[in-house]
Amino acid sequence: MSDFDASQETSRSANTTRTIFAIVIPVLIFIAGGATALIGERFLSGNGPEELRVIGFGDWRVVCPPKTDDTPNCSLTLEVVRDQVSLTLDNATLGSRLRVAVPHGVFLEPGLGFSVGDQPLVIHPFETCMPVGCFADVPLDTAMLELLRTNMNGAIVVVPASGSPVTIPYSLNGFADGYAALEDEQGRRNSIWSFLSR
Repeated sequence: MSDFDASQETSRSANTTRTIFAIVIPVLIFIAGGATALIGERFLSGNGPEELRVIGFGDWRVVCPPKTDDTPNCSLTLEVVRDQVSLTLDNATLGSRLRVAVPHGVFLEPGLGFSVGDQPLVIHPFETCMPVGCFADVPLDTAMLELLRTNMNGAIVVVPASGSPVTIPYSLNGFADGYAALEDEQGRRNSIWSFLSR
């Protein structure tokens, strides 16, 4: 190959490189600018409040409030006695707690009895009382989760001022599907894509 041919080949190669850079650089700048604008919009202005979503699963429901620092997750709830007795699970991970709410007027010292299916009653202490009622937490370990998923009912036992224990039955119809949906919602809310898709 002559010096002239080599010079022409080098010139063609340089021109090709310049053409590629002339196309690729503006495209990369455009993509980076769009991503920066999208992230900036999310941080600075948001997209307005999300709506409360409630999805029913048998007798249970998954409640998803707009995501904030105070309400980062959805919850799986069962209203046993309207505005008085409820079960709420705020986290679909082992080690979390199923919160049982009962009205004021129960003796706190005996605690709250909780059973699933034909399993024996287990006593759980009341953790706190607030204006809306008193609360006891049932730990959610592997065995308890399996019982909740595979049974159709259970019972809560409290001792009111009369001194005679009262048994309050509750339904597990829909718990398994509701728990699966809670896991899905929790995964979606905690992913990076949830921030970008708001």
